[in-house]
Amino acid sequence: AEDAQELLANNKLERDNMGREIAELRKRSEQRKKEREQEEKRMTAKRNEEEKQRKAEEEERRNKKDAEEAGRKAKRAEKMAEFEKWKNPQKPNFVITKKAATGDGEEDDSATDETKEKVSREQLEAEKKAILAQRIPQLQIS
Repeated sequence: AEDAQELLANNKLERDNMGREIAELRKRSEQRKKEREQEEKRMTAKRNEEEKQRKAEEEERRNKKDAEEAGRKAKRAEKMAEFEKWKNPQKPNFVITKKAATGDGEEDDSATDETKEKVSREQLEAEKKAILAQRIPQLQIS
């Protein structure tokens, strides 16, 4: 009977030791579980932050590309407008200045040209008659 008592005491000690070991293992398991949850939260936060940063950079690149494209289109439109302006001019690209009559009693060049022309025609007629009179002898009828 004493052996049975001793056996029961040993069994109780072993059960207590096993209970403590099981409690220790459960405690470690819970600790690891909490650590994994915290690590998962940190990783999720980090991934979200990286995703946000990536989207911001992508948006910035897209905006920069759109701005460059708009600039290129504006330059092209400006060049096309310039080309159209030169292609279809609405008025001459030079200015004609007319000489105004001065108050010194001078006439326009066109008026003086006409008078010189008239005088020279009259002079030509007179010269022509004089030359013909010299070359052709007059007929003397008696």
